[in-house]
Amino acid sequence: TGQQVTPQEILTGIALIEIQSELDLVTTAKLLKHARAISRIKKK
Repeated sequence: TGQQVTPQEILTGIALIEIQSELDLVTTAKLLKHARAISRIKKK
């Protein structure tokens, strides 16, 4: 997508993927939902 990410964001993503507990998966899904919504708003 060409979106720039910080090293902190990459490490957070890797950590969430490695943990993979049910609660973290729900949290990750919610974070992604909000991140996508923010991205859509920023594009307008």
